[in-house]
Amino acid sequence: RFPGGTEADEYNWKTNTDVLSGAHEPTSFDQFATLLSQTGAQGMVTVNYGTGDTIGAAESPAETGAQVAADWVRYANIQHSYGIKYWEIGNEVYGNGTYGADWEPDQHCASGSDPANCGPAVYAQNVKAYIAAMKAVDPSIKIGVVLTAPGSWPDGVTSAGSPQPWNQTVLSALGSEIDFAEIGRASCRERV
Repeated sequence: RFPGGTEADEYNWKTNTDVLSGAHEPTSFDQFATLLSQTGAQGMVTVNYGTGDTIGAAESPAETGAQVAADWVRYANIQHSYGIKYWEIGNEVYGNGTYGADWEPDQHCASGSDPANCGPAVYAQNVKAYIAAMKAVDPSIKIGVVLTAPGSWPDGVTSAGSPQPWNQTVLSALGSEIDFAEIGRASCRERV
């Protein structure tokens, strides 16, 4: 899984840097793809949901985060024939402040507790744009979303900005459009 963890929502694949700190990442996507090729493994890429729009805004002409993700699919599977089949949209996005805990970067959110502009309904709506853009480039790819493990925080949790639980909202909105779900477990995080 590349780039893995929270870094996925901070990663600019075009420059191999962290969007928030500007730091150069030690492993590039091309190095990851080469490792997959050498070992015969099938990898998964987690595209930048959290700060993808920031990357796109710096492009000329400007792009959305969904277009930046589609550019990555084009680069990987069309231009370089890496054959990356599995693509996930964001990492543990429910940790974006929707339920109080705020470790996952998500620039769709306003600051403050229980932001109403970044919960699971907003994630699901934005994911639709990612799916459309990415599958327009390569219809054979499989696209997944972020869910939380049943019985693990924030499963079943609601907030003012999210009157329905994360999993229920995301699956109701996207169940027929997604190919898989990546189940995150935030039990090691401080529960709010």
